[in-house]
Amino acid sequence: MSTSTATELYSQGTDPASRFTSSRERNHKRNSSTVEELLIEKLDYFVSSIEARLNNFDIFFKWKEAHTDEELNDRPIKTTTNIYTGGATGNNLLSSRDRSDSTSSLQSLKEVSLMKLNLIRDRLRLIKKSVLSKGFTNVEFLYNLLTDQYDYLFNSVVDPDMLDDEKLTGEEAEEEEEEAAALGGGVGGGTSPREVLSDKLIDIIYYFDQKLTNIDDYLREKNAIVEGGIKDLQENQEQPHFINLRYFNFNRALKNAARNKYVHYYELPLMWRENKYIIQGYRFSLKHSEMWKSIFAWHNETMNIWSHLAGVGIVLYIGLVQFPSTTLFSLMSNGDKSIMYLFLFAALGCLVSSSTWHTYSCFAHYPSRANFACIDYSGITLLITCSVIAIEYCALYNYPNLSLAFIIFTMACGIGGFAFNWSPYFDKPECRPLRIGFFIGLSFSGSTALLCQSWYYGVWHAMWFTLPLFYKSFAWYLLGVVFYGGLIPERWRFDVIIEENSAVACNHHYDAIDVIEDKVGHAGEEEIDQIESELLDLELRRLQKVENALKEDSDADLSAEGGNTGSNFDGNVVTDGEHDSGTDFADDDDDDDFKRLVKKHFKKEPTKTPYANKFMSLWWVDYFLASHNIWHICVLLGILGHYSCLVHMFNEIKGV
Repeated sequence: MSTSTATELYSQGTDPASRFTSSRERNHKRNSSTVEELLIEKLDYFVSSIEARLNNFDIFFKWKEAHTDEELNDRPIKTTTNIYTGGATGNNLLSSRDRSDSTSSLQSLKEVSLMKLNLIRDRLRLIKKSVLSKGFTNVEFLYNLLTDQYDYLFNSVVDPDMLDDEKLTGEEAEEEEEEAAALGGGVGGGTSPREVLSDKLIDIIYYFDQKLTNIDDYLREKNAIVEGGIKDLQENQEQPHFINLRYFNFNRALKNAARNKYVHYYELPLMWRENKYIIQGYRFSLKHSEMWKSIFAWHNETMNIWSHLAGVGIVLYIGLVQFPSTTLFSLMSNGDKSIMYLFLFAALGCLVSSSTWHTYSCFAHYPSRANFACIDYSGITLLITCSVIAIEYCALYNYPNLSLAFIIFTMACGIGGFAFNWSPYFDKPECRPLRIGFFIGLSFSGSTALLCQSWYYGVWHAMWFTLPLFYKSFAWYLLGVVFYGGLIPERWRFDVIIEENSAVACNHHYDAIDVIEDKVGHAGEEEIDQIESELLDLELRRLQKVENALKEDSDADLSAEGGNTGSNFDGNVVTDGEHDSGTDFADDDDDDDFKRLVKKHFKKEPTKTPYANKFMSLWWVDYFLASHNIWHICVLLGILGHYSCLVHMFNEIKGV
């Protein structure tokens, strides 16, 4: 299984020769299925192959950057021509000037090649971005894009020696189209302009993929100007974990969501999967209007959206009606009111940002979806920061300078939290401890302010002053973390079979640290790791098959030489064709294994149990009282409890 496994499956074969499928074979497939279905399949595999190739380019350029000095200074230069050596055979020693000239020529040649490869990488990124932004719906745009990029890259940019000698000429293309039309399955057989255009798009995807396959081979084999320089790159590129299925099933999910309104968990691309125990009711669309209209529809995010929209209404009522009508309000200074309204504003921002995120949690444009997730994190950061500031203000009310110092420190931590939320650098796994440091800093600031209060006013007074925080606010947040981190109750559902490996399924427990590190709700990333492990097993089995086949060939050759008959142990002549046939069977097995892997992780329908319609099977957690729903309710109750505690603190301060 190589880096182009997804591409090979798309081409219906793992043998390189099978990649150049004839037009007759391709048109036969188009007759057995609708053009749109075939287009969706090809687009999904094409995007996956581009993602894998982009990984290969990243590896290649990192390797080049790390080995440039070593190649130019330490490693021997190939002497196949006299351009670099000054001699016909390459046996003459280089003078210092000749060596300098050859190094300069080599560097110039490599810079040109790197520029072209870098351009190819940039164009592939553009194609990937465009496909994931438009989907299969805008066929004309995708066809024009791929045609323009194909002509630009492979007619004006890429050197001929990067590509194989086997090319499709214009005459051959016309012959294939005529043959396809005669069979009734070509471009001329389309029943509508969209179908004709879809058929053409399938063709350009196919030929685009063939040229990219040649670029893959060029990276592995023909770019090794320096002896031994590409070997470790080859080994890295052929590792199975660079087969990328992150965006696989993207277009099929779009189509199914448009047709059925909702899709189930296994239809989603891996990057959109969050909780494997929530199966039904997912939206998936590229249209903003569909997302906003879904606020008033019933799906698996409805309760998450409306629990916090209801909270928005409650907070607005408190800020505009209830709080101004209290006796405490008339006794408070402008600074006191500012602190109270700062907290209410932060609560409002948190609830609005949360509702917005859950409205867009299944938005098909992934960069936009990621931005809305950052908005949600920012709302949480704002609420925590302002909650701590309000406590510090009340705890050290009679010590304004000390209170101001604590507030400034807390604000600095909050600003750092915003940086963590929006910076791609801090989103890396190795930076997650910094997220913990942010929360520790806020906790340290708030708890230290309370310790200072106990120093100035006494322990009992401080305990009486802050005790309501624990049972009115903190208790709700802690309870929410228990449900959210434990994936309770959906982890106990048994209306569908969630996972074949029950041992893996039981590992989904998260504690408070996991919640802080944002490890909850990343089932898709966990599944990607699982797929990589399964691909590694497939690769090991493939290598074992190759080793066994080579051993059998060697034994057969030895037997033939010993008997001088060229026959095997059964007396039958062993031909190259038989060996090739055995290899083809092995390739077919590899292809079938990969298809089974895809089928396992992208099921057409969830596997239901005999208890699927029983209330106690918890089928209803897809839409009601899932762990995230309960977490939202607990957050709202925690906000209301915190407001009640602030009222209690100001009452103590004012003597009400």
